[in-house]
Amino acid sequence: MYGSQNFSARNSELIDRSMAMLHMDCLGHPLDGIANYLNLMAWPYDRFGDGRLLWPDYLESSAQPVAAPIEIVEYYALGSDNGSFGAYHLPNALLIYMNPFDELEDHYANHMHDPYDTVELAELEAVVFEDMTRIMMDAALRTGVDNPRLRVIPEPDRRALFVASHTEAAHMSGSAFTEFGMALGWEGFDVDTISYGEQLTADDLDDVDLVIALPVHDYPSPEGDPELYDDSGWLNSELNALEDYVRDGGLLVLTNSARRLKYYNDAYEENEDWQDQNSLGERFGVSFIEGTVSGDEAMAVGTHPLVQGISNLALIEGNVVRFTAVGDRPLARSGLTTVAASVPVTDGEVIVLGDVGILGADHGEAHNLQFWRNLASYAR
Repeated sequence: MYGSQNFSARNSELIDRSMAMLHMDCLGHPLDGIANYLNLMAWPYDRFGDGRLLWPDYLESSAQPVAAPIEIVEYYALGSDNGSFGAYHLPNALLIYMNPFDELEDHYANHMHDPYDTVELAELEAVVFEDMTRIMMDAALRTGVDNPRLRVIPEPDRRALFVASHTEAAHMSGSAFTEFGMALGWEGFDVDTISYGEQLTADDLDDVDLVIALPVHDYPSPEGDPELYDDSGWLNSELNALEDYVRDGGLLVLTNSARRLKYYNDAYEENEDWQDQNSLGERFGVSFIEGTVSGDEAMAVGTHPLVQGISNLALIEGNVVRFTAVGDRPLARSGLTTVAASVPVTDGEVIVLGDVGILGADHGEAHNLQFWRNLASYAR
């Protein structure tokens, strides 16, 4: 999903004016005795109060007669490239022909990515392939004419901005935080991203109600020498813009990450660039320091609205970057170590998260759902 996560991060304007996204993934040939279905899979908003899947429903109702039965499937995970658009509120679905009994078994019961995955087997499913093509063509040619209602969230009247200017790993961009993005959409936010390599400007912050500054991260060189390949980190113009934004009353979520993350908050090699986030943090009295925090949860503390109704926050083991902050109000602690805090700055506020994974889901498990909902409501 590297390509789709890059695409979604770099095309905020296109996504904002799009109706929906449909992704055709795999055409499989099942093992003998197993019946495949045409699945329309999507991630619903039922954790927020509305479980309708209007886009798959429309696709099913408008589909021409097809040979294979169609199943609409709720799927709470980044299963394929359509998942890269969920955080940006674009109705999306995955069209796939597979064994419906256990979606995790499609590679074994469906001759998918195995040694027998051949053109000859695909030719046995020619009729289904035509059906999938008809559904794709209907989506492309009829949706705009019919103009159906496809969203269950309100029309946006707020803006949230992920700033990934110096976050090279696409899997750590805004598209990685699907259900946090959905929480923002539920509260009426449009979600956009400044992608890696783009320079943040003061104009980008106009009419923005929430900014999420993602960790500084670049891929290490093959030799492991950071001097051979290193993002220089935040530019002074970007720092000035973010500082002015906060001091004028803006809300900034300042994150860090001790490791590179991918997919469902899985942690990989060390992030050699964690210290570069200090150039932004020092503008607000925040200093990230050497050392990580063990454990996979932190206890919520205090009475800040962000921790109302919360006893614990889920963490990624070994991914919290320790920090100190002047005048902070701790939000969560692991032992005696603060892992999340609120820092008032003039008329604005900085929310410091030592682990950006607090905003992400663990293989579809929304452990921090209440925190995401609190943050979206508080930003509004």
